[in-house]
Amino acid sequence: MNIPQSIIEEIANEVNAFGNCYVNKSTLKIIIFPKDEDDREEFLSGIIDDIDDEEKELYNDLEKNPENYYVIEQMPSFEGYKLMERFTEQISDDRIREKLEQALNGKSPFANFKYIVKQERPKEWYAFEEMEYIKYVERELKIQAK
Repeated sequence: MNIPQSIIEEIANEVNAFGNCYVNKSTLKIIIFPKDEDDREEFLSGIIDDIDDEEKELYNDLEKNPENYYVIEQMPSFEGYKLMERFTEQISDDRIREKLEQALNGKSPFANFKYIVKQERPKEWYAFEEMEYIKYVERELKIQAK
């Protein structure tokens, strides 16, 4: 499997933003598509008028030939939590690190962590998160290519 880094980065961004992503094994075209069949119908009905014929063809192909696609699912929440923990551990400012630790150990850890990190260290967080999602996608593709 030899997927260009630019495609891996695009997949990582799509998965982080939208959830499940499907990648055609031969063309490397990327499709965002819900995993659940009921959600798929609702998703398609919402976008069908906004996509061109080539995209419609991709969606049809995915439904008919799912074996031709890598499936990159949204990062599981436990991995997302560990990602936030790793980021917190590398913060040298004690005040900020303690705020993030409290957020992670309290109620609604994802929302509270993101609220604090957006105020305190947004650029660092987004760079860290992007790199971690790239690693996640690379791992998933490697597993599926076997």
